[in-house]
Amino acid sequence: QHPELATVGPFYAPIIPPSGLRKSEMASLTRKSFELGNGEPTVTVEAAYSKRRRRDTIVLPKELVPHLEFNGAAFDEPIFPRLRERKTNKMIRRDLEAASLVYQTEEGKFRDLHSLRHAYITRVWKAGASPIVARSLARHSDLRETMRYSHVTREEQRKIADNLSGIPKPPKPNDEEP
Repeated sequence: QHPELATVGPFYAPIIPPSGLRKSEMASLTRKSFELGNGEPTVTVEAAYSKRRRRDTIVLPKELVPHLEFNGAAFDEPIFPRLRERKTNKMIRRDLEAASLVYQTEEGKFRDLHSLRHAYITRVWKAGASPIVARSLARHSDLRETMRYSHVTREEQRKIADNLSGIPKPPKPNDEEP
């Protein structure tokens, strides 16, 4: 159906989940966008395609490098040329169907490129990032925006609630506050 998906499969894996790239940023990528040979892999999004209109270099996990394939694209040609189309959700729906996955979950959540960005930012927090590092990796100018992309599960809430140390005792009438 889509030649660029033949090697990367549904969700444009493996590059989106570990990078948090936006659709327009993905569409701009060429082989020259990647620096993979120095032991510190990165991908650079040029200012014209970055939401903040500045050149962004994104740190990639080292384990990603062996999984990257460039689909035969020339050094300066887009790796994902079809992402420049407006109706990528239709493309993603077909690819999800081929992988026996639904586009909309029973909870009403969608599996699309933007949801992968939410998942990336949530994973950044779960990996233990400080607020400033999470904001930086998300490439947001405001931490409040990063927080809107973050999601927690009931299990995570339960773990923290159960780790709170006991129920505080009310102070006695004559006790002074410490």
